[in-house]
Amino acid sequence: MTSPLKYKLVGKPRVKFSPSEGREIALHQIQALIDLPKHGVKAGDIGGWVEGPHNLNQEGACWVEGEAEVYGEARVTDDALIRCQARVYGSAVVAGDATVEGVAKVYGKALISGSARVSGNSDICGHADVSGSAVVHDTDIEDHAVIKDNVKIVDSYVRDRAVVRGDMMIRNAYIIEHAHIEGSGTLEKIAASGHACISGNVTLHKVIISDHSLIMGDIVLRGKQEDGMNTSCRVRGRMIFRDGAYVTHPEHMLAISPIGRDLDTLTAYTGVTTGEDGKQQAVIRVARGLYTGTIDEFIDHVIEKDAGERKEETFIYLQLAPLIKSHFARAVKELQAVLDAQASESH
Repeated sequence: MTSPLKYKLVGKPRVKFSPSEGREIALHQIQALIDLPKHGVKAGDIGGWVEGPHNLNQEGACWVEGEAEVYGEARVTDDALIRCQARVYGSAVVAGDATVEGVAKVYGKALISGSARVSGNSDICGHADVSGSAVVHDTDIEDHAVIKDNVKIVDSYVRDRAVVRGDMMIRNAYIIEHAHIEGSGTLEKIAASGHACISGNVTLHKVIISDHSLIMGDIVLRGKQEDGMNTSCRVRGRMIFRDGAYVTHPEHMLAISPIGRDLDTLTAYTGVTTGEDGKQQAVIRVARGLYTGTIDEFIDHVIEKDAGERKEETFIYLQLAPLIKSHFARAVKELQAVLDAQASESH
């Protein structure tokens, strides 16, 4: 037994030329034949515009309302909603409980699914995939880029094969190429490119991450405004930041590369650790390969690990250690003052 139709095409067609389709299209307004409580639609209500029945599934609660348009080979299925002045066209699919609204455009072979919401002046195209509970506002997502889970992204640009997932709040971001971002936290005014990887509980503000750089763990990286000049933290090459990084100025990080037999990168940066008394302490942290620790822990590590095997390499690190400490002396003192002030305010 077939299900009853939930809508019909009514009225005089709206004829317009579609540059994307390269032809004139005739759009028909829809009228509900049954109630759709999920979207507050009553039988007899007039909805939005479709080119034909193939654009809007007769099953489920999916609906097009207002001045929204769906045409070409695009499909709206399940319980999805297209409203306001949004347009869905090409071979795009909007499914699940997804909503496309505002003046957003979804086209190409893009897929919007789950309970995702696309709004504002967003453009979703190519093979872009927006799913989960993602919220996309005034953002362009192109090519094979993926936005999923509970990501909220505003005023940004994501393209190529970039992936953004987790519980992130992202503003004014430029995320391209193979950049991979996941975890939780806040990212604002960032640029991520190359094979850059960002994960964990991160706070990034005015940061540029490129190449094969890795930011992972409980991390704070911030650019700084000083004497009217804006500065950005630039993370490039194969720099690594792990657990406890707290960088608020470009001078609070240092990369030395290539170094050692493996021609690796040694990354040093200001960080935070918790002392035995429970108080936060500013330290110099070092990351190389899979290793991370304070500068003193690192020296102990290389002496123990490399003794008798890599004497020349160990010698280099022993010579670098005091230079690194000297370079970060002022930064550590400044960070400790910030931590002490925060501790005083919390009491």
